[in-house]
Amino acid sequence: MTRGHAIKTGRFKREMKRRGLHDSAALARDIGVHKTTAWRVLNGHARPGPDFVNRTLECWGLEFHDLFDDPRTARQRAHAA
Repeated sequence: MTRGHAIKTGRFKREMKRRGLHDSAALARDIGVHKTTAWRVLNGHARPGPDFVNRTLECWGLEFHDLFDDPRTARQRAHAA
């Protein structure tokens, strides 16, 4: 079973750049998560969990679909095609 959400990496990194966040440490400070967590998510070593997602959306004032996908629904769409 896949845990966490799928990050829209390109969109996420564009949003970071727009906000002047140049690395995972700056992201971690901005949204209030541990810098290791931010690094692992940005580099594809971990999927963002609910805390990461909620903090990002709350801090940045965005909607879930702007930055993330639910991997279960993406898998369902792939099977339907």
